[in-house]
Amino acid sequence: MDAWRLYQQVEKMVLKELIEKFNIKDRTALAKIVSIVEKREKDYLEILKSIKELTQPYIIGVTGAPGAGKSSVINRLISAFRKREKKVGVIAFDPYSPFTGGAILGDRIRMTEHTLDDGVYIRSISAGASGGGISPVVFDIIRIFKGFGFSVIIIETIGTGQSEIAIRDVADTVLLILTPESGDAMQAMKAGILEIPDLVAINKSEISGSAELFNELNFLYDKPRNGWKVRVIKISALRNEGIDELVSAIEEHKEYLKKSGLIKESNERRKKTEFFSALQEDFIRRLKKGEKEIFNMIKGGDIYEMVENFWKDEKIIKRIFEDK
Repeated sequence: MDAWRLYQQVEKMVLKELIEKFNIKDRTALAKIVSIVEKREKDYLEILKSIKELTQPYIIGVTGAPGAGKSSVINRLISAFRKREKKVGVIAFDPYSPFTGGAILGDRIRMTEHTLDDGVYIRSISAGASGGGISPVVFDIIRIFKGFGFSVIIIETIGTGQSEIAIRDVADTVLLILTPESGDAMQAMKAGILEIPDLVAINKSEISGSAELFNELNFLYDKPRNGWKVRVIKISALRNEGIDELVSAIEEHKEYLKKSGLIKESNERRKKTEFFSALQEDFIRRLKKGEKEIFNMIKGGDIYEMVENFWKDEKIIKRIFEDK
């Protein structure tokens, strides 16, 4: 047996062992698999296909401007869900570093009190070069969390304007965090973010201006949307106040989705977004693999003419889709 074939066999054995450890709920295997998938390392697709989804977790998207205290609120939510014996997986999307390609922030400076809890797993993920707040790998990590048996998944976005609206296509419940300071509500209104939440939490409610913001938001959300009236709740992550009321509101929204049948719509929306996200990524991968050859095959001088010729040329299309 040659050295290359032996190397391949060893690789397969290592991969098989990793998947077996994941299946018996080994947290080190969980972390390794998330890293492999996030970095799109070799065999990541094989790993994803091997994962059996054990749970249908409820997905909560937490958004809001930087400095609103999203991580602090999530820290309190984790504790509240753990008291209810829920296993919690957290995906915290951080700003993208153009130098390293990774996340600027990290797990170690977030929610550290839950590090030793086997019922909690927190992972910081780079938002990607697009700066979109939601990385394309989010659906893959959700699949991994399903395979590990989490019953609640919390996704924290980076909080950067229009792109935050993308969380609507991923989460069952969208929670918007605002504060009485810095004109958060006005900025959110300009960005269109006030149109997407199911719940709004006014964090740092112990400071002045919270009552005025509470009244403004209740006036804004006076009419129900699809039968659901957006709840506005005053909380303080610092003082651990209002968190139980917030969790009750999340559970109330979950029950509303179930009774109204909208939970099915939420699942279908997420599946559709996941499908087109995976399809786009696969197409770009195939295209990049032979980009030099494909570019040389396209005729025309004008860019838009070249794009039209690309789709008309059967040889090019065949070249892309025959490549695996």
